[in-house]
Amino acid sequence: MVDEKAPPKKQGLHGWKAAIAVFGCGSLAAFGVFGVLALIAGSFLRATSAGVTEEEGQVAGVEQTGAPRDELPPGDLNVCENYFPLISDVTIEETLSSVDMDDAQAEGFQLGDRREVAGECSFVISPSYGINSESARWDMNFSYQAIVFDPNVDRDEQAAQIFVSEVSEAERVNSGSSEVDDPSWAEESRAFYGVGEAGESRYLVILRTRSAVYTFDFAGDVSDANSGVVPKNDFTRQAEDVVERLHNRFFLLIPE
Repeated sequence: MVDEKAPPKKQGLHGWKAAIAVFGCGSLAAFGVFGVLALIAGSFLRATSAGVTEEEGQVAGVEQTGAPRDELPPGDLNVCENYFPLISDVTIEETLSSVDMDDAQAEGFQLGDRREVAGECSFVISPSYGINSESARWDMNFSYQAIVFDPNVDRDEQAAQIFVSEVSEAERVNSGSSEVDDPSWAEESRAFYGVGEAGESRYLVILRTRSAVYTFDFAGDVSDANSGVVPKNDFTRQAEDVVERLHNRFFLLIPE
């Protein structure tokens, strides 16, 4: 699942260091005798701020401003293991399974070969929304397919075809039993809200960002106080937070 071209939603540098830098420069500029000190302080603050930005970029590149990378080192798009555990919008209580694959790490791979990155993982999470969110537990399954390079086809168009195929299959499986929405998330998205075999509420989302197609679904826990019944709005709000993170990450890490 995968393809490209959609601008990230967030951008800009901010924070208390920027405020200190502005305040410091304004105050010291009023006193000529402290000119040298102002220069030193400004240099120190710029260096410190740059260091923090670089460090944050390593943890949550999705929140950084900029264009897609020129290249993607092998293993850098391992979303299941290297990214999901770091985002604050999802509290992972337990990792049930996690598998990622990158063609660039396969034996015999050569520069110029078609390259795809894919993965699947399952978690037990504590949701951020709902009346009993502190005690509630949801199952979350996630999968993705990203076409990083293909010398023979347009990656975005290929991902768009994969998206259509995934949606068609979900519509077939959930025919007549789910509420279907077209949220304005990522470049393309479709959401399905329904009830599972055990009576638990389920929420499936299929999305495309550039040359990446990814899906995740939430399911209520039938053993909790609500017997796994979760209002659609709780699922939707949680999904929107997660999608924003994933959309920006795929946008920034998949090369042009």
